[in-house]
Amino acid sequence: MLTSQKIKYATRQFTTVALDITNYCNSRCVFCLNEWDDAPCNMTEEVMKKVIQVLPFTQDGQFHFSYIYEPTIHPEFFSLLNAIPIQFKDKCFFTTNLVRKMSDEEIIFLAQSPVSYINISLETFSDKLYFDLSGNESSYFYYNLERICEIFTKFKNAPRIHFITMVLSSNYEELEAIALRAMELIDYEWHEFRVPYFFHSKDNNRFFRELLEKAQIEYVFEKLNAINPGKIICTNKDKVDKNSYKKMLKEYVPYQNKQRFSYGDRYTVTIHSDGTGFFMGNQKEFDLKNIDWPFEFFSNSLLQLQENHCSDYSKVPNLIVNAGDFNLNGFLDEAVLYDKRFLALSGWCYSAAIKNENTGEVYVRLKFCTKDSYTFAAGKIQRPDVCEVFQNAPLLCGFSIYIDMRVLNSEYWETCEVQVAINMDDVKNNTATNFISLAELIYMKGNY
Repeated sequence: MLTSQKIKYATRQFTTVALDITNYCNSRCVFCLNEWDDAPCNMTEEVMKKVIQVLPFTQDGQFHFSYIYEPTIHPEFFSLLNAIPIQFKDKCFFTTNLVRKMSDEEIIFLAQSPVSYINISLETFSDKLYFDLSGNESSYFYYNLERICEIFTKFKNAPRIHFITMVLSSNYEELEAIALRAMELIDYEWHEFRVPYFFHSKDNNRFFRELLEKAQIEYVFEKLNAINPGKIICTNKDKVDKNSYKKMLKEYVPYQNKQRFSYGDRYTVTIHSDGTGFFMGNQKEFDLKNIDWPFEFFSNSLLQLQENHCSDYSKVPNLIVNAGDFNLNGFLDEAVLYDKRFLALSGWCYSAAIKNENTGEVYVRLKFCTKDSYTFAAGKIQRPDVCEVFQNAPLLCGFSIYIDMRVLNSEYWETCEVQVAINMDDVKNNTATNFISLAELIYMKGNY
């Protein structure tokens, strides 16, 4: 069914900036993915001045002042944190283990710091278990935690508190008590209970002993969700359990260089404590120490990532359309024009003729009011949200596409009809079913 849909307008930003101001930690947690092979390195203030130039191009809540290391052990931690301009507070946060002893003055500084929230690791309230899991005495952790919870309540604009608790065999019986105690300490924004990520460590047997059976995970998550609905979130339930870990170890392929700990989508940028980094989307590496104009560098890099994104979707010059009736239906649920240039479309299409998820190409056609039309091979994506409606039958294709409108000839347009078709064969032979129209996009007339 053809519907009119106004295009949303947005400015493309980095979805994640994964920064670490140090590459070291004062704990050795059994669930940590680090192997501590690199020599300690702390970020300089000169490099930090360049790092903050990425902030205007970063989504809110997605600037990690710390990513996989402990920031508070940096000798100039408070100075580097204070370098973040206050107008970018909503973009920034950091994660800490609270092991470093802090004075009241330092905690007051944190209460007024330019970050929107602070993640605090909280695995246990048992002194013995704390030492077993982290290799540290617990005295400073609890001392810091209690004063943070007390002092932050006195400041109206203090960073919000998030707790992260790893779900382990060692603390399994304590998890509900941890949830209740955290609620007593402070009115936190949320408390995440997280199953550990998969990683290959120097002591896989020790890590394996901390994993739970799938049934145990499901049971305790149900209990936890009932304690503080809406504020307790349980994550990674289907990621790693005892059985899946054995399989993952067999299939493990070592990561190369510093990119081994990086996660995220194509618009993720990782910045290490020595000023080097890379972009996830094109694997381009850089060294901020050698970049004189970081603002322009990040702006141009974001543009290059979008241009590379568009190159994933090739135009199809000679498409053969079958006349068969495949009862194709579909829906366009996103149409965003980034930076008045890049059109992002996503949706889904459904047909009883789709026999399995290996069905061939999904094609998207743009048909302009000028009679010009362009066909692209779209990317197929999983749509579990829609599949659930169709009772998980393998009859549905999700699709997404990113198009540089400057490469098209239709420079002036008011409307653009979006059509979709599916190649029903399991091979790419540029043969598709009849196109169906999903939406008519409405755009204010003008050129790019």
